[in-house]
Amino acid sequence: MNDKFYSDKKIQQNKINKKYSFSSINNVDYSKLLNRRVVNLKDNIKYQTLSCIIPNLYCGNRDDLLAHISNINIIIDVSLKDNDLRKASPYTSNKEYHKLKILILREILQLIEIIDEGLQKNKKIFIFCNSGYYYTSFLLACYFIKYAKLNKFNVINCLQSINSLYFSKPLSSSMDLILDTLTTNFYK
Repeated sequence: MNDKFYSDKKIQQNKINKKYSFSSINNVDYSKLLNRRVVNLKDNIKYQTLSCIIPNLYCGNRDDLLAHISNINIIIDVSLKDNDLRKASPYTSNKEYHKLKILILREILQLIEIIDEGLQKNKKIFIFCNSGYYYTSFLLACYFIKYAKLNKFNVINCLQSINSLYFSKPLSSSMDLILDTLTTNFYK
């Protein structure tokens, strides 16, 4: 029995090692990552990425969204893929749906404005990307820099305290530039 557990854990650890490098995740984060609830171990390791950030603001991946779609009013897709969730799921027809088409400041500002308006109207908002933590955490950081008046480093630490996967991968140079621009314009 213990040998089987050790073997399964070793297989899981090998798959994680292939997907994530130690250069982007420190040992503490790696152990947290290893101990997260595994959703599907057969085809691909997927971790539960669903997080409630503040009341009525949820984030995760597409699977998390489809599992909780009945409670959501506004869907924000930041996956940067061509596929449209409205075509894939009939449950999205009565939901407000917004998609990030290209990673530029103007689009980011429009989406965080939609998030703020939705929260003020007490609507439930779900932000998702493919992994559930890369572009999602980036959009959250943009939102909190503008509306909570946090700087880039504080917002990254706050979001990592909610979900250790947030910002576990390095940001692209354009994402980093957008966060710096928002910090310069909105952080007081």
